[in-house]
Amino acid sequence: MSEPAEQDSMQMIRRILVALDASSSSFVALDAAVDLAVRMEAELLGVFVEDAELLRAAESPFARELQYPYMQPAASSRTSLECLLRSQAEAARAALAGAAEKAQVRWTFRSVRGQVSPELLAAASEVDLIALGRSGWSLGRLRLGSTARELAGCDVPVLLLSSTGTSPGQGLLVYDDGTPAAAHALRLAACMAAADSRRLTVLLAESGGAPAEGLRDEAEQVLTGKNAGKHPIEVRYRVIPDGNEAGLRQVLRDFPGSILVVAGTEPLQRLSHLESALRENAISLLLVRDGES
Repeated sequence: MSEPAEQDSMQMIRRILVALDASSSSFVALDAAVDLAVRMEAELLGVFVEDAELLRAAESPFARELQYPYMQPAASSRTSLECLLRSQAEAARAALAGAAEKAQVRWTFRSVRGQVSPELLAAASEVDLIALGRSGWSLGRLRLGSTARELAGCDVPVLLLSSTGTSPGQGLLVYDDGTPAAAHALRLAACMAAADSRRLTVLLAESGGAPAEGLRDEAEQVLTGKNAGKHPIEVRYRVIPDGNEAGLRQVLRDFPGSILVVAGTEPLQRLSHLESALRENAISLLLVRDGES
């Protein structure tokens, strides 16, 4: 087991990458990232990626552009698309500058050209957390977009914001099924909650070999000594009967605007019912690795 000092340093969030693509979803992510940066005394790195694959596609003589909400096809060209991307990048930079300066948060901005997910993954090596919209430009607002899915297994925590953002008054939720990864999620969530007195609600996912009482005892042991941030935190517990999909959906309905912290190497695959539960609730998702090398 790591020493407490090592665990605490591992959970420090000092630099946050916010993925900006000028969609409404990315601006929701920006608001949440600024709020988190204020609370954690972190700085922001805004990244806009000019999609190289999209630019190559625009060179085709058959390329057509559908302009939402009109949905009327129009001729597309690489030149017009480059102009649009430059305009979007400037809008993203202006939004970051305005929000960060108003909140008195340090910030930098970068516009790069390449494939979206690889570019964001490359930038992830410079930060402690990535924030992006759950859906991006996807027309299905409640489902995860392709970029969100690809970043879900990133080595740094990834915060996937719902279209409505977060509500600080609701605090943080942590999915606890008694695994070592869940213990890591508990430590990170406690660190974030202690930065601003957020309420921390531990969701105890019962299973055949892990009754709620035992899970709670283990969670309390993990959280002992983690209440040493700027502010005291209030820890509450809720039981997800049998750890099943219906139980998770029911609990999430009681916490609109919250952030659900889930840990593991591939949480979306391991918890197959997690994404379907998120579709029905305005919940943001913080995915973290389990801390193992």
